[in-house]
Amino acid sequence: MGLAALTAFLFSCKSPSTPEVQALAECLRDSGTTLYGTPGCGYCKKQKEAFGDSADLIPYVDCEAQPEKCDSRINGYPTWILGDGRVLRGRQSLSDLARESGCKY
Repeated sequence: MGLAALTAFLFSCKSPSTPEVQALAECLRDSGTTLYGTPGCGYCKKQKEAFGDSADLIPYVDCEAQPEKCDSRINGYPTWILGDGRVLRGRQSLSDLARESGCKY
């Protein structure tokens, strides 16, 4: 494997998440929270990386691929819409997401 291929592989791998991070991701999912972003959004990528391999548990809408699902509340990325309809704009710490959503972390 060439150096470029190895580097691409290593950066595409998701880091394992802790049980606390997995529980937070599951709680966010179960509460109806959704993350909105785009493929080119670096902050969105960093937001997902904070969850490691548990990022796949969180509902995510790609606003480039599915613009019809991204309403007027979404005017920047990343945007979180919590289950109760509140909007959090920008990259959030896991602690802030837990506090705002009522999930444990």
